[in-house]
Amino acid sequence: QLQPAIDDLTQRKYTVVRAGYYDDTEGDGYYSIMKCSEDDRSFLDLFIQKVSSFSICGDSGIAFIPWVFRTPILYHNFIPMDESPVVEKGVVLPKLLRRKSDEMIMSLEEIRCCKRRLVYFERGKMHDKMAASDSFQNQDQYDAEGIEVVNNTREEIVNGVQEVELY
Repeated sequence: QLQPAIDDLTQRKYTVVRAGYYDDTEGDGYYSIMKCSEDDRSFLDLFIQKVSSFSICGDSGIAFIPWVFRTPILYHNFIPMDESPVVEKGVVLPKLLRRKSDEMIMSLEEIRCCKRRLVYFERGKMHDKMAASDSFQNQDQYDAEGIEVVNNTREEIVNGVQEVELY
């Protein structure tokens, strides 16, 4: 999903470096830090976020680092909406939720009203809570409610990158 944004950035003379941990070590249009030692990768994960013009992050642990350095960020495919990421300068693109019955994108009100009891284990004991549909923990819960989770499109991500550049 990020390749069109990477292509757009490299055409406009940006140097694209992929930080974090991932499977591939070769990038199409970007530099990868995965061939570095683990210590070097840990350092580069921080350093890259400090010196970058902006950062593009999905839902991962590394998304917190740009905030620490006040680096503008595009946070794409974000969910759950009730646990908003820390973004002072940047753009948040949430995932959309679509009703399977009629293929319509759910409104925020519908998302908040569609609740389900979640049972989870934390700190040595069982807990339960009512959670809105943007906070479900697995695909089975979405399927039970007839909801499809929709990732951001390539075009939305490219547009988000162009917007975050303004920061």
